[in-house]
Amino acid sequence: MITAYLPQGGQLQRIELTPDSVLPDGTVWVDLLEPTAAEERAIDRGLENEIPTREEMQEIEISSRLYREGDASYMTANILYHAETPVPQTTAVTFMRTPRAVVTLRFADPLSFRQFVARARRQPRLCATAGAALGGILDSI
Repeated sequence: MITAYLPQGGQLQRIELTPDSVLPDGTVWVDLLEPTAAEERAIDRGLENEIPTREEMQEIEISSRLYREGDASYMTANILYHAETPVPQTTAVTFMRTPRAVVTLRFADPLSFRQFVARARRQPRLCATAGAALGGILDSI
């Protein structure tokens, strides 16, 4: 699933996209949750940067989890999810900062992401820019 977030009219707009959609102007955050190959290719084209595959995310050595390619910065981190259950787990999440937007690539739905979206909808300034969105997401985690 591709979800784009953009500040518009003093509110945070949440738009679900398809692989055929055009990334809306003003998008500050693109969240890829369990994306299909077609969805990954669509964001690659839309942002003109390559998104790592799930396999690449999991293979990354600790010393290579923060890197830069061209005009994009990448960070992959292990994030706790299901923390509220008796069996918490971790999942790799990649954060990609491009000149146009921040992209999150994940294959699980940690509570911290849902909490950040809820907070940002009440306080749209938390997603006023891509940098603010990235800071807010990391703070929520």
